[in-house]
Amino acid sequence: DLEKLKSWIDSWPGAESLLDYRIDYYDPKGDHSIGPAGLTEISRTEDIFGNVTVENQYCFGLFYTAEKDADANAQRILDFQQWVQQQDLQHRTPTFGDLPLSERITAGNGALLTAAAEETATYLLQLTVNFKKFYEVN
Repeated sequence: DLEKLKSWIDSWPGAESLLDYRIDYYDPKGDHSIGPAGLTEISRTEDIFGNVTVENQYCFGLFYTAEKDADANAQRILDFQQWVQQQDLQHRTPTFGDLPLSERITAGNGALLTAAAEETATYLLQLTVNFKKFYEVN
């Protein structure tokens, strides 16, 4: 699932500066990274046959380091968030569950994490994926 998400992020028109990001590792000296924060089960329902539908949520932290330019960096984060929203509404996001039309991906909480003396700033953005899995009981 992580590679699927990374490939999708790479398709963002502004991704040229993110192409060399790391998975689950962040160097505060200047790096781009995607860090999985795990899977959370949101709900579980069972039908009369014992089959179970589970609503899950993945959370990822996207770390983006760039030169200190508050206006440009803030706009870049907003552009990415709007792109994620558009992709989600048009069902162009990767599929993680068994019911693709019920899936939702959001990008939120974009904020300045640190500003280094070396004229760089690091931002953290939360990417959330909600999806449903169906488990058939035999």
